[in-house]
Amino acid sequence: MPNFLSISVLILPLVYCVDPLPSISVVSGCSKDGKLYKEGESFQPTPCEHCFCNGGKVLCAITDCFMPMCVDAVRDPTKCCSVCPNEVYCGSCSTDKIIHTPQVHRRTSEPIENMMNFLSISVLILPLVYAVDPLPSISVVSGCSKDGKLYKEGASFQPTPCEHCHCNGGKVTCAIADCFMPMCVDAVRDPTKCCSVCPNGRNCYAGNTIIQAGKSVKIDDHTTCSCPTRFGFGMTALRAVCEISADTVTAKVVN
Repeated sequence: MPNFLSISVLILPLVYCVDPLPSISVVSGCSKDGKLYKEGESFQPTPCEHCFCNGGKVLCAITDCFMPMCVDAVRDPTKCCSVCPNEVYCGSCSTDKIIHTPQVHRRTSEPIENMMNFLSISVLILPLVYAVDPLPSISVVSGCSKDGKLYKEGASFQPTPCEHCHCNGGKVTCAIADCFMPMCVDAVRDPTKCCSVCPNGRNCYAGNTIIQAGKSVKIDDHTTCSCPTRFGFGMTALRAVCEISADTVTAKVVN
């Protein structure tokens, strides 16, 4: 028989080259609601939010809204707080009719100086953001200065009960808390707190008499007064609703 040839086949592993992965540059910044913001960038995601990106975190100051000074307020999506399209007015406590301000109701027997007890004043203070000059360039320590005090870069601090501040890029940015009208007529100022407090709870005036919320007080033989409940405590917190009875005739007035 003819001799068979012996064939050896060597199979080497296949080696090939591929292009390397593209380099990815990492940009420092922040993310909020699926959107990216650069480091140090300020932005306003909603009409009520004022935010900035610092150290990879988003810091925001939120604007508070007071009770609208009308009973037909509407919501404007382009603004933070509800607006009064028909100007300022309130509802009549006795007839549910609309009364345009200014309106003062009082008994003719009351002295003129008591008119101040009927006025309701609402002051709207929006959160204030401001910047303080950075430290001089000759300083070897990065940071901020406010009211003669030095703060490290990135430090958060509260110089007063109403201020919340942050040191960023050599500047101090502060959000100022606003206070609602006290829900009483004998509020006092506490230096350790931002807003005035009511030591005796919620109350209102009926003439010169202070009435506790939720209680009815008989001022004289024909008059019974109580604090209003229709709008809660806010614009009308200082005025009591009084019912005057004379024989079989009963009328309601606002003190």
